[in-house]
Amino acid sequence: MTEIELRRLAGSVVMVGFRGLTAGLDSDIQRHIRENHFAGVILFDEHVPTGERDRNISSPEQLRELTAELQAASEPLLLIAIDQEGGQVARLNAQNGFPQFPSHAEMGEKFEPAETQLTASHIAKALAEAGVNVNFAPVVDLNINPRNPIIGAQERSFSDDANVVAAHARSFIAGHREHGVATAIKHFPGHGSSTADTHLSAVDVTESFRDSELMPYRCLINEGVVDVVMVGHLQHRSFDPELPASLSAKMIDGLLRREIGFDGVVVTDCLDMAAAAEDYSLQERVTLALNAGVDLLLFGNNLAYDPDRPTQVVDAVVAAVRAGDVPEECLRQHVDRIDRLRESVASSE
Repeated sequence: MTEIELRRLAGSVVMVGFRGLTAGLDSDIQRHIRENHFAGVILFDEHVPTGERDRNISSPEQLRELTAELQAASEPLLLIAIDQEGGQVARLNAQNGFPQFPSHAEMGEKFEPAETQLTASHIAKALAEAGVNVNFAPVVDLNINPRNPIIGAQERSFSDDANVVAAHARSFIAGHREHGVATAIKHFPGHGSSTADTHLSAVDVTESFRDSELMPYRCLINEGVVDVVMVGHLQHRSFDPELPASLSAKMIDGLLRREIGFDGVVVTDCLDMAAAAEDYSLQERVTLALNAGVDLLLFGNNLAYDPDRPTQVVDAVVAAVRAGDVPEECLRQHVDRIDRLRESVASSE
């Protein structure tokens, strides 16, 4: 395989974040997309290192122009993703000219599933009109620990009842399908019982985890409604005594794929989060994740910003394949799954 062919395949398993409200021909992100052939990009409203709200979103009109510029740089369809759960986790919000939507907790407590579907349809319509085709939602974590700093405390869980979570997640997904927007259920295997935030440190859920946390995954995957599963950087030593879920073949290839039966796209939570980055180098994260069964490597490039991060990630994938650490056939399997997702999204537009 030539260097050009390998680089194209390597970029096809990467989703990156960037800084900029525009993406013209002379922009860094257009150059990165053309040179590295990324599977997709992820958009944010706030630039975390500075707190400035000039990251990627300032208004509906600006966002439509940005996504059009991004798509113009890519062949085939670029996956343009966002975290638009509602409540506190909403990149489209009143500050940048979009409607405010209720949180998962509010939907789970006050809504019937049909009302959640209607709300999700409104969310998806706003996303589709803005040119966003993947929503990293719904959250299917159970609200086992209401004081959990990243789930319960931010009202990101529908309920502590797995059946309620599955019902509202199903409706949330259905509302997005009305507008051709793909969804990702998260954070496998379950973040709801944890006591810490994977953005900041390693998180071990071995003692707090309940088997019911897997129920929404089993249910929704069995029904065939899941486009993407996002895997968290969660340590569960009963499943894998060494590696967090996002880097674990036992968790992804074993539990998620072979036991539960998921054959769609698996994406990591951001691989620059402290829970992954503190203990593993960039090269190790990329190699372990791909060999574990991850299809799409997510680097939000927003916890700390580096304009060269997109190229560094693709270089790491290329190096892993050239060294024989990631088999070429493994890489092609990941690209095939992502291509199926791209085709599904394209056919729904």
